[in-house]
Parts: sequence; structure tokens; C-alpha cells
Amino acid sequence: MNINDLYIYAKVYELKSINKASKELEYAQSNITQRIQLLEEQFNQNFFVRSYTGIKPTKEGRIFYEYSKSVITNTDNLKITFSENKKQILCSELLFNVLYKKQGIYEIAKYTFKLVTSSEMFIEPYNHYYDKVLTFNKLDLNNYTLVRTSSLKV
Repeated sequence: MNINDLYIYAKVYELKSINKASKELEYAQSNITQRIQLLEEQFNQNFFVRSYTGIKPTKEGRIFYEYSKSVITNTDNLKITFSENKKQILCSELLFNVLYKKQGIYEIAKYTFKLVTSSEMFIEPYNHYYDKVLTFNKLDLNNYTLVRTSSLKV
């Protein structure tokens, strides 16, 4: 079992449908079914009653859902705690691929990256403060100061 299995399980439980969960999570339906079956095997329990109209959680399924939500919440809180010590960087997905994957400029462990599309780059700095904003676009934001412009060999 890994944490991703718990996210999958919680989504299936909440939507009461493997098909809807697979669409929302963008996984193949067969992968969702397999992950749920592995969880049921590991705990030797049936968490859902399956039918043509969907799925219905069993008593054990409801208990496992509460457990899953608890672990997910604690994990998410721990991620936030650990990331509070790191610099928050907003970066476009394209630029991140160039800076990190191709040129190795940023050490991933030292920073928390929020990756957005180029169009989201104009909105996101208003939603949250970042220590740095890396973008191809010129931004005119009052709470940020232009530190440097440069060009990249791509």
C-alpha cells in the first residue's frame, strides 16, 4: 500500500463509482479497480459491494475511508510543515522543464515549486505570495521586484 492508493480509495468512496473516479483522477478504470482489489486483499476485507448501478461501501469500507482520510490529512499537513522551511517558487511548466530537467539550475530539495501554465502565470501571483517568480512573461505586480532578466540557450 502506498499513499496514492489511499487517495484513489477516498475518491472512489466519495464518488461511489470507479468509472467517475478514473475520469477525475485520469487513471485507467482497470488501474483503479486493481488498486482497490489490492487494498482489499491486503486487509482481507471487501470494502465495496459492486453492482451494475455502482458501488456501495461496506461497514469495513466506511472504516477504511475514515482511516484513509486521516492518513491523507496528516500527510498533507506534514508536507506543508516540511515545505514551510523551503523557498516557494512559482514557475511556468515550460520554463521549469528547461531550468531543471535540461540545465539542472535548481536543486529540487531546496525549493517548493508551484508549476503553472503560461496563462495561469498572470493570475497565480495574486493568489499566493512566492519568494521567486520565474517566467517568460513580463509581470507588472506591486508586491514583486524584478531582480534579473536573462536568456536561455534552448
